[in-house]
Amino acid sequence: MTQPPRGEGQAQYARAGADEESCCPTPPEATMIQRLRPAKLVAALASLALVLGTASAAEADPKADYQLVAVVYEHADYDGESYYIYAPPCKSNNRPESLNELGYGWNDHISSIDLYEQHSCVVTLFEHTWLSGARKKIWRDTADLEDWNDRTSSLSFTFN
Repeated sequence: MTQPPRGEGQAQYARAGADEESCCPTPPEATMIQRLRPAKLVAALASLALVLGTASAAEADPKADYQLVAVVYEHADYDGESYYIYAPPCKSNNRPESLNELGYGWNDHISSIDLYEQHSCVVTLFEHTWLSGARKKIWRDTADLEDWNDRTSSLSFTFN
């Protein structure tokens, strides 16, 4: 992530097309790397590599190139809790990526959205889960979703 979140609230993470358990990086304060000393970390990683071996290109995670494309906020003006959304970079030849259900506690709780412009994504907000119901397209950062405040239940990303 190239810039810090705008709000002061607790952060959560989501990745388009991913289940909750394989979703996203944990918040920095909860990572194992920060809990272990460097020497112990190197020893632990070396042991793990010996036990598991290394993955070939074919075995690599196809979703490893996911990047932060948007941060949604609980309140207007990028305030309150934040929810980080990861997806592949939006390109003209990509199919839309979707987040069919928002994470726990986020259904109908989005009031502002911060898009990471380097990805050239358009976000479509949907009123119901699985990309159904009324929809609204967002092309740029929106500090107040106004008539869509606390209305979003799913969303998709496409190339701008």
